[in-house]
Amino acid sequence: MNTTRSRNRRPLTAREVETLGSGEHSDNRNGLYLTVGQPTKGNPIGARSWTVRFTSPTTKKRRVMGVGSADKEKAGSLSLLEARERAEDIMRQVRAGIDPIEAEKAAAVAQQVQQEEQAKASMTFGDYADKVLADIKRQFKNTKHQKQWEMTLRDYAKPLSGIPLADITQDDILTVFKQVPKSEAKRGGSRVLWAAVPETARRLRGRLEDILAHAKADGYRTGENPAALSKDLSVRLDRLNDSVKPSKGHFARLDHDKLPAFMTALRAREGTAARALELLILTAARSGEVRGAVWAEFDLDAAIPTWTMPAERTKSAREHIVPLSTQAVELLRRTQPDPDQRHGLVFPGKPAAKGESRPLSDMTLTAVLRRMKRADITAHGFRSTFRDWAGDETEFTHETIEASLAHVIRDKTVAAYRRNTAIKKRAALMSAWAEFCLPPSKPANVVPIALAA
Repeated sequence: MNTTRSRNRRPLTAREVETLGSGEHSDNRNGLYLTVGQPTKGNPIGARSWTVRFTSPTTKKRRVMGVGSADKEKAGSLSLLEARERAEDIMRQVRAGIDPIEAEKAAAVAQQVQQEEQAKASMTFGDYADKVLADIKRQFKNTKHQKQWEMTLRDYAKPLSGIPLADITQDDILTVFKQVPKSEAKRGGSRVLWAAVPETARRLRGRLEDILAHAKADGYRTGENPAALSKDLSVRLDRLNDSVKPSKGHFARLDHDKLPAFMTALRAREGTAARALELLILTAARSGEVRGAVWAEFDLDAAIPTWTMPAERTKSAREHIVPLSTQAVELLRRTQPDPDQRHGLVFPGKPAAKGESRPLSDMTLTAVLRRMKRADITAHGFRSTFRDWAGDETEFTHETIEASLAHVIRDKTVAAYRRNTAIKKRAALMSAWAEFCLPPSKPANVVPIALAA
């Protein structure tokens, strides 16, 4: 744009601000200029704006700073008087040794930082959980896993939804697990979430830990993760099992002090399902892991006999090694078929159409409990029985107990160390558990599977 610079030596007037033609017109004070653009169809008198010229006190270079529009029709435009006040403020900074353009940039950066900090401080768990879930959807192996995440967070994490991420404490995490789930309330029970649906609750705790870990990485939190399974949180969660007495007829697990008598009764029963349930208890394994076990997974002749579950058969999708107690080895040896048949299922169910055996169904183990008139407990509940016994009655560490239950260790360094050192400790734990389950007494009436009716 070709402009002319006014040689006017007197201050501008309000009338001139509206009528002067294109060019740069000095107000002859504080470096204030009115800049007028070429006329257009949309603006026949030309666009008008205010600038201030000054010499930077820091770089000693001439600078031009825009201070606003002079078109009175525009919102936020400055009148002549307002432009002069702004120019005076700018020159006051220059006289104080401050470059006003740099100061304005610094103020904008500071404001942006403040706004970001305010946004982070006000980010709630509910909003952030939705964001994390959307980001990690591609990591899910299947839609079922994704829906499980969404369901547990939607149904059970509501107490956290409105709390800013930075403010969430361990007490808030405990509040989640102190809820009485709807399924429990419908049955007339009063067990809290941690006791009523323990496996779902443990998965939920891990998901809360994951979300809060993401929040720390993104700068929304500092300090320890309140949902991480520290020894302190573990103790507080364990107490929830007894904080509300379960409603009669809906016990999920057997109290550990009653387990020896139960095991004696179980060993007196014949059949494949009874032996499967016995091994489940002795190894603290999950039902599906026992029902799907094949002979190739067992090494009964090693210095420390083991059961190695491949990653594809574990809940965590990681290989899990179970050190076997003497009692578990004896049980397996009594059930072993002929050598040429030691490649199939340890506890085969009914043959399929092609003649190959299928795994036992989960209801088969439940049927054993019902025949023992113990419909008040579940096969999976024996894992909780093991955990309660190990935590209450032994000196084994929390880490050793969790490893025996195949719970995922999220700290990679600790996980690697534990894989290399924990087998002997876990073998000692499983031996102590077996001795508790089957205390020395008169010989149990155990019939090999091959001979069972």
